[in-house]
Amino acid sequence: MGIYDVDTSAIIRRFQEDGSLIGVLSTDNSKTDEHLLKMSQFWDIVGIDLISGVSCKTPHDWVDKTQQEWEFNPKVSQETFHVVAYDFGIKQNILR
Repeated sequence: MGIYDVDTSAIIRRFQEDGSLIGVLSTDNSKTDEHLLKMSQFWDIVGIDLISGVSCKTPHDWVDKTQQEWEFNPKVSQETFHVVAYDFGIKQNILR
């Protein structure tokens, strides 16, 4: 699912201010904005666990070799870095 012509930073600010929100994304062009709004108003997620079905049960270690163009300059430092990434929809390319 993708969206366009939307101020995503405004969406994030809204999440930060109000927490989880109920909304509707649809590819069905026959539904009006008013109909989609009504659909969102009748959903009740209070008390429903929406996280456990999509969450990892255990941490995952990144074991793939980083491609050379992504490596830090080896002439400057031979340090090893420990990085923690929280998955809120992260994609493989972001990790790479």
